[in-house]
Amino acid sequence: MASVDHDAIRATVSRFVEPYLARNPTARAAVDALASAAPNGASELHWDHLAFRSFDRDGCGVDAVARVFLDLGYVPRDELRFPKKKLLARWYAPPDPDPGGDPCATHPRVFISHVLADRLSPAARDVVAKYTTAAAEVLGAIASAAAAGSRRPWGALVPTREDYETLAADSEYAAWVLVHGYSLNHVAVSVHRLVAEGAKRMDVEGRMKSAAAGGGIGGGEANADADNADNADDNAKKKRPAKVLTCLEDVNALLSGPPYGFALNGAEDDSVVKVSPDGLLRQSSTVADVASVTFEDGGALDVPSCYVEFAERLPLPQFAGDATITEAKRRDGFEVGNADPIFESTNARK
Repeated sequence: MASVDHDAIRATVSRFVEPYLARNPTARAAVDALASAAPNGASELHWDHLAFRSFDRDGCGVDAVARVFLDLGYVPRDELRFPKKKLLARWYAPPDPDPGGDPCATHPRVFISHVLADRLSPAARDVVAKYTTAAAEVLGAIASAAAAGSRRPWGALVPTREDYETLAADSEYAAWVLVHGYSLNHVAVSVHRLVAEGAKRMDVEGRMKSAAAGGGIGGGEANADADNADNADDNAKKKRPAKVLTCLEDVNALLSGPPYGFALNGAEDDSVVKVSPDGLLRQSSTVADVASVTFEDGGALDVPSCYVEFAERLPLPQFAGDATITEAKRRDGFEVGNADPIFESTNARK
């Protein structure tokens, strides 16, 4: 079995994630908020998966984006179809360094989709072909360009507002790809690895009670010099939420409530949490940020940008009673019924 280059995988993930966080203030702020809520800070944040979008024409679809990850040892898994949205997706598992190991505990899954251009209107198909033909000229560089955070692989072509509106009338997904290209669409935070469970929860709750009694978040003996603690430490303690995160609902409540007030997908009809039929995959997401795009034919338009997702994978029934629940013992994969409404996180808000 070929060895796994963990450093190369981590570096590639960072090349995607860092530009994404820099461009999307809600994602950055939400990730920071969850890091502040975690008992041990950012060290408890893990990406459940990274997600990308694409067009399926001229070799520019799922396979073009996947090339980066296949070269790193990722393994194709299930295919998902979304007929109403005219989309196809496939997810990829990270390489397993040891037979029977737990690869998803080390590196994120990857979820890649593309719009089925042949199912779009004739006008929309022509728009897609115009840009993928240009991209095909540099096809060999598409995947690496995406990995470097490139926003568009359309060569010298700059999208026009007319083309954007033509696609948006048929598929908001396709319109998103036109203006954002192969940049990272979203990351998903692994909620089940973030929340406090079992003895850890008891420990955190004990420290919270101690803090409420004046003992400080850190626990232990009261410090006689507490009044002289430096301002940075005091501020960090004030920012740490008083509530222990135990499930996806706690994460949603933290992020949608004060002081953050982030808009969540599905809040308008009380469908924030998307749950798989088996009840073991639970997901939510923010509403996408808005970015100003300047078009080739003049003028700028505010369009949906990116969002951040939160995924909670519950233990498989046969492992529910185990003292230690590893990632390999949790619900894996993705679910059409969950992903379908999450795609709408980038729909234009009316």
